[in-house]
Amino acid sequence: MWPQFAKLIPAKKMEKANQEYQICLNLLERQFDEGEPEKVLLTDITYMYYGHGQFAYLSCVKDGATKQILAHYLSSSLALPCL
Repeated sequence: MWPQFAKLIPAKKMEKANQEYQICLNLLERQFDEGEPEKVLLTDITYMYYGHGQFAYLSCVKDGATKQILAHYLSSSLALPCL
């Protein structure tokens, strides 16, 4: 249990928001450019601070070969909608 005065850091918020997760094998060994578009897709979440203690979350999907951003999503919440 977190004390009321403790501030929940973004990584802990993400872990809490994403209750189900799994760890995958490192098949790429950090070789992200396989030379073929859409074979390796990279993703990341960037935490952006604004206002008075507010966060925005930017999630992107990037092609490892072409380095293009294929998709992005900006949200004020880490909640994962069911599709």
